[in-house]
Amino acid sequence: MVQGPAVCAAPQGTPQNTQPDGPQPQQLASLDQAWTLAQRRSPEGRAHTLLVREDQGARLLAQDLSVGLQRFPEDSLELVRSMGHAGLQALSERLPWVAVDKRDLLPSARAHSHIAAGTNYAAHAREADIDEVFLFPKFSMPSPARSELRHEAGQLLDYEVELCLRADRDLANLADLQAAQLGFFLCGDLTDRAELLRRINTEDLTSGHGFSDAKSGPGRMPTGPYLVVPRDWRRWLQGVRLRSHVNGQLRQDAAASDMLKTPDRLLQQAWQRGLLPLWRYQGRPVPLLESGVLRQGQVLLTGTPEGVVYRAPSLGFRWRHGLAWFFGLSWLHHGPVRYVLDAQIREGLASGRFLQAGDVLEHSAEGLGQITVKIR
Repeated sequence: MVQGPAVCAAPQGTPQNTQPDGPQPQQLASLDQAWTLAQRRSPEGRAHTLLVREDQGARLLAQDLSVGLQRFPEDSLELVRSMGHAGLQALSERLPWVAVDKRDLLPSARAHSHIAAGTNYAAHAREADIDEVFLFPKFSMPSPARSELRHEAGQLLDYEVELCLRADRDLANLADLQAAQLGFFLCGDLTDRAELLRRINTEDLTSGHGFSDAKSGPGRMPTGPYLVVPRDWRRWLQGVRLRSHVNGQLRQDAAASDMLKTPDRLLQQAWQRGLLPLWRYQGRPVPLLESGVLRQGQVLLTGTPEGVVYRAPSLGFRWRHGLAWFFGLSWLHHGPVRYVLDAQIREGLASGRFLQAGDVLEHSAEGLGQITVKIR
């Protein structure tokens, strides 16, 4: 009777193994495949770019490229662009290794406005009942790999693990993208599904309306510790696997290569309509891209695989609440769509399936590190 996204079903069909406590050692990409970078800030306030050589769990072994070059750019990709892989390779052969505590690492991005993709994995599109890849703007300052997020009353807080990327230059067209050095990193996209349901355009789910409000704000974009710069990003992408755990239970587990639209296709989609103010955030129209350009430092979030709490409503749910709307005379006050959406919010709040205070959310991908978010 009434179509629309749902929020009440728990993830189904996902493996039930648990995640060990604490950061786990990871196998990093070899230097002939990709450069694994991280950053930390010195007591003097300068950003030090590190070439990560070994992940030991709670700490890493790295070479300080900034010290070797006496250059301290805020964007580590500037060193890659200026030196090239060959220059950095030569530099790395003469720099000492140093131990670094992962808690000292900076977020993998700095910008506030980004582009995010919705339903870019087929299995997630089915669980959300949306049959098209769409884009929307996200406004959030990236937070570090270990962070906290406060759960507010009335929220339906959901998780999404994503592969994210940014470039060493502004991207206005495909030629810019082909010339760019791309840095990939792990990120989370935390969402208040209740806010989404209050604002979503049920006549056009892929308009992106409601998504910016539901996914933006402080703490909604945790980032992994590493920025990985592949020599061949298409080949490298084939080996990336994204996972989410909640309180040690595996919820998401999928290959990044399963995405329906690769990053270049997502950017082409953004360039086609990104300059138009077709989206809404905090009650005002906004474009996807200011000036039609993805600025250096801005992030492309490529979408999440299946396994989130969010689910499309069953036909029975829509009929049951549609009939309740009619026979309960609720049509005297509001329409059937609003009634069903409000019922979804109420049922979601009562279910306890969404993230709650005390939960620990973990995102991970081999070679990209781990994210831990404590919900309080």
